[in-house]
Parts: sequence; C-alpha cells; structure tokens
Amino acid sequence: MQTQTDDQVNQLAARTIQSLRDAGVIVAVVESLTSGRLAELLGCAPGSGDVFTGGLVAYSRTAKARILGISPDSVVDEPTALAMAQRGRALFDVDLCVSLTGVAGPEAQDDQPVGTVFIGWASPTDSGVDLYSFDGDPDHIRARSCAHALRRLCSMAPS
Repeated sequence: MQTQTDDQVNQLAARTIQSLRDAGVIVAVVESLTSGRLAELLGCAPGSGDVFTGGLVAYSRTAKARILGISPDSVVDEPTALAMAQRGRALFDVDLCVSLTGVAGPEAQDDQPVGTVFIGWASPTDSGVDLYSFDGDPDHIRARSCAHALRRLCSMAPS
C-alpha cells in the first residue's frame, strides 16, 4: 500500500510529464543519490513515452568518473551536480536534463552532512544547481529530493 507521500509524488510526476508534453520538451535524468527513483517516477507516469528518453544511475565514484568524466575526488557538490546534468543532456541528446547527488546517510560524505542534496539542471539556454538540506531518514531524503527534482523539471518546461 502506498503512503500519502507516495501518492502525492506520483501525482506530481504525472503533472510534470503533462507539462513537458504540453511544451514538447524531451527530458532525461542522471542520478546518484536517488538510485533511479526519479527515472522510475517519470517512466511510470501516463504519457511518459512521449517526453522521457531515459535515465542514468552513476552511483559510485568510479561510475561517475568513467561514464560522466567527473573527478572522483569529490562527488557531492555543486560542480558535480552541474556536470552530471550537462553531460546527461549531451549523452541523451535531450532538451532538459536534471541530476541528483547528495547524502542520504547514515554518515556524512565529502564533508557534506546527511541531508545535503544538490539538484542540477541543464537546458539549451541555462544551467544551474539547487542546494537543499533535508531532515529525516534516507528514504525521506530521497523522496523529498525526487519531489524537488520533479518541480525543477516542471518549472523548466516553457509555457
């Protein structure tokens, strides 16, 4: 049985897909922190096949370095989130790409405390990173991260 939070996030994913469809925008995601959860939310939403190209999970430092060309020295920071989004956009050849990296716990990583989340985005005209600090257990941190990434995608769809 899904929790209310799961239902709300699924509804947000459906609204995001509809906004992207209305705008004719093609998207992809690159994930670390959320281990493919964002891709699953988007891919399961009605109409996703029209706008969602796919996702990439680069969880380990080695994967980020080999697949995305990101330095394995520090992977939980703004430059990494930005590079993940920009390289994901190029790899998938899409209009928009959103990336997620952060620390869900149980311990800090790369001098970032548990709950630190970076959401990167890249479009043809703009790119950037949103920084969040969430409280709660790892599942709660990942769920909130996905919800904010969906909102970021929705906000990037031209009206």
